[in-house]
Amino acid sequence: MSTLAKHTFIAALALLIAGPLLLFGETWIVGTAALQQALPISVLAAVFFATMLLEQYALRYLRRAKGGKGVTGFYLLSKMLRLLLAIAMLLAYAFAIRTNIVLFAVNLFVCYIITQKGKTTIQ
Repeated sequence: MSTLAKHTFIAALALLIAGPLLLFGETWIVGTAALQQALPISVLAAVFFATMLLEQYALRYLRRAKGGKGVTGFYLLSKMLRLLLAIAMLLAYAFAIRTNIVLFAVNLFVCYIITQKGKTTIQ
């Protein structure tokens, strides 16, 4: 199994485990009001997983097709765009829903960290 496939599988498994754990933990702490977070948790997981996959395949393409030129610039740009996407999603939720913003921020942070990696996985 390739390194990219292993990383993708581990991230998918972590998101599948984290979603119910987050929902259970928030329900235990806050009560039934946390059940409103079921859909946002799913959407966050899907968005961050998709951005992780796009980033990995783009980095892989740059590495193979372009001989590694532009990998560092793209890597830094993608990290900045992921952060801006997370901030935009938090602001959009805060302005649109206006309830349970802290719970949403916790879910956002967990999904962001799970799909964030310390090194590039381009082979």
